[in-house]
Amino acid sequence: MAKKKHRKGTSKNKSHKLKDVLREGIILYFQNNPDTSFDYKHISQVLSIEDSETRKLVHKVLGELTTHRVLKETVRGKYRFDQQEKVVEGVLEFTPRGAAFLIVEGRDT
Repeated sequence: MAKKKHRKGTSKNKSHKLKDVLREGIILYFQNNPDTSFDYKHISQVLSIEDSETRKLVHKVLGELTTHRVLKETVRGKYRFDQQEKVVEGVLEFTPRGAAFLIVEGRDT
């Protein structure tokens, strides 16, 4: 009797890849429309998503992006691109091994 071959993590990998694609699409859309707030239904419509499972995944990705401060939740369920200043000035110091460190005045880390 032959043993069955089990594939490890195939559905998990597909879900993870879909999540990454959704994340990139959502970030790109918000970057192109930084001053407007959108809900998950509008984002799903823009990304041509019709099934409820993927819409739930869009809602989850929006929550994660809010946690990572890429997006800001303006009103419950509405999200906007978080336009915080993300530019840092400093001195770039190179090590003999080829690595580099950015030294910023007045900052600990």
